[in-house]
Amino acid sequence: MAALLGLMLYRQLRKPQPTGVVNLSEDGKWQWLDGQSSPMQVTADSRVTAWLLFVSLQDALDHRQRQYLCIFRDAVSVADYRRLCRILSLGHPSSLEGN
Repeated sequence: MAALLGLMLYRQLRKPQPTGVVNLSEDGKWQWLDGQSSPMQVTADSRVTAWLLFVSLQDALDHRQRQYLCIFRDAVSVADYRRLCRILSLGHPSSLEGN
């Protein structure tokens, strides 16, 4: 079981993490500004720590599609990290969940 979990973690970490510019509204609406991604919604499953943000996103068009991101404190500016912390701490229960 441990080997299987290790393999799953290894495969997840090997996947390329999305990078780019994002627009995040105060109500948790997340939109990659690449012009090709569908809008996402921050879910209440997101977590905030002093050194890491775990962001859980749900696709606005396909409710079964989820995306998970880990954002380290030094990956963004101090102001952006604080804003992300504030938005995630609000615990937006996604209006999409359960649909």
